Amino acid sequence: MALSALYFNKSFNCREELNNVPKNTRENILNAFLNLAMEHPKKTNFTMREIAKRAHVSRQAIYQKHFKNPREIVLYLRQLIDADLHQAYKEYHSAQQTMNPFVLVANTIIPVFYKKRKLVRCFYITSIDPTWESFMVDVCLEWALPRVATRSEAFNLSDEDLLKLLVNSIMSIIKIWISRENPAPPEVFKDDFLKLVRTPLFDYLAMDPARLTGTPPLPGRRT
Repeated sequence: MALSALYFNKSFNCREELNNVPKNTRENILNAFLNLAMEHPKKTNFTMREIAKRAHVSRQAIYQKHFKNPREIVLYLRQLIDADLHQAYKEYHSAQQTMNPFVLVANTIIPVFYKKRKLVRCFYITSIDPTWESFMVDVCLEWALPRVATRSEAFNLSDEDLLKLLVNSIMSIIKIWISRENPAPPEVFKDDFLKLVRTPLFDYLAMDPARLTGTPPLPGRRT
């Protein structure tokens, strides 16, 4: 059974995990690692002893046939997402050369992240991979730099700087969505995402005094 089918649609429930131990040892190890991370979101590292105990396998079995350390597990999980993203980019880019990049994101990253939502959410809300967000920005930039033209001259920025700004903004929107316990499905969130990227920043604010409940003190002041 593929990990995507086994884990990504599985809730983080310890009793369920023990009652439904996957037959494949590697899947068991990955599930154990991710469940530990969700239970201890501020913890940056787990020992192989902890992972082996939770996976109901010996440390020797993990070392000899699967992973030498927890970092290898993180890199393997990254690769699962990275491979799916590159495949999705390839399919859409070859089929629709003129597709707007924002629409491309809505049709590629959003469905891939939703399919692997438990894993992606774990990366975003736990501490197992402190460089996860910069990694995702780099993945998107690698694809965008040779393929996306910008109006950088209008903002006195280089193409790369403007693309970094756009990619970081896009990933921030996606992070808020996918970090929810039950994110909206792609067919729903896609419209919200495109509305967000089409809306000027000025229009996000409601400059209507009637909508304010009171005037809070300025930062740093005490009343």
